[in-house]
Amino acid sequence: MSYCVWKMRYKLTNRLAECLAAKGVKKSQLAFRLKLSRAYVTRLEHGDVRPSIQNALRIATYFNKPVEEIFQLVEEETKVISRPWPAANRNNQ
Repeated sequence: MSYCVWKMRYKLTNRLAECLAAKGVKKSQLAFRLKLSRAYVTRLEHGDVRPSIQNALRIATYFNKPVEEIFQLVEEETKVISRPWPAANRNNQ
């Protein structure tokens, strides 16, 4: 007998590029206003790093948008792993 383990993975995506374009702001200007490095803003935009809660809130405030409108948690492919029951449970059956 076996059981299944559902592995859910989430990826943080963002609409930072869209927000920058809509406001007509460059990454360097955003970085300067929020006291962040331009490299950090670029890595954030590409999804290479995740923002801290504080930075996500500061960015959302700068664009006057809710955090969820800029950053989204997207469910990635769900994997099912089949494993045998642990030995301790087999003795109880």
